[in-house]
Amino acid sequence: LASAGARRREPTNIKLSQLRLDRADPYIVFGEDRKTGPGTVPIMAGADVIEAWIEKLETRDWWDGEWLFPSKKSDDGSRPKGWVNRVIDDLAERADVTFPDGSKITPKHFRAFWYTHYAEAKQAWIAELDRLAEKQGVSSGEVIDKHYLSDQAGRDHFRRFLESTFEPIFGDDTHGID
Repeated sequence: LASAGARRREPTNIKLSQLRLDRADPYIVFGEDRKTGPGTVPIMAGADVIEAWIEKLETRDWWDGEWLFPSKKSDDGSRPKGWVNRVIDDLAERADVTFPDGSKITPKHFRAFWYTHYAEAKQAWIAELDRLAEKQGVSSGEVIDKHYLSDQAGRDHFRRFLESTFEPIFGDDTHGID
């Protein structure tokens, strides 16, 4: 959740066809059914963990290859809505982790962490593009971002901007590059 900023329901809905695990640019593709519409979201860390998970799933004779987090118990093979909450609760309890005020960690905290840092990176990216826009006679950095650059350029900036934030949490593999 923290390495891709997913909403708590999104991991249970991710299909393998949505994953792009290229080591230089791992990301998730979301379609029209996403709350905020279609788009791509960089995976900041753990692409190797996802690949290892998929390899493990491939050894299961019941897995149909569709869902990232499959369930044998559901009709469509996906996990139920509350599954992520239960997993986070269980992990936090086993690790005996709470916030300094004693409150429990929830999936929303992971998304808030990611989104806070994403917003900071986006502002820095647009400021950088604003400087370029001024030199090039373009009205704004947002115009350059929207019309002239690839989604990968934005994801790459996000990774560079946040490596120092994510590395202490996820280790050296902060962007999936060996």
